[in-house]
Amino acid sequence: MEKLKERHNLTFDPVVWDLLNNLKKIHDESVSSIVEKAVLMYAKKEGFDPNYIKIMTLAEPCDPQEEEELTKLLNEVSAEDLKDYEVDEFDIEV
Repeated sequence: MEKLKERHNLTFDPVVWDLLNNLKKIHDESVSSIVEKAVLMYAKKEGFDPNYIKIMTLAEPCDPQEEEELTKLLNEVSAEDLKDYEVDEFDIEV
């Protein structure tokens, strides 16, 4: 069963919007699909780990020293350590 998509409003610079509309025509793909693929490609290219993102979005703001300490600790966390946590992977083919 395919996941339901969420609806959100985005604003783009007119140049970006024109580019998206042209890509839509050229590739016969929706703007949503093009943006979705671009974001996932960016996340993969930059090496964002879904577990890291999930943890960081749940973390409370802290001072720079505490952030440095927490980052060191999180860098040592393995996939095995997180096996009991359910995190969506970047599982869309791009």
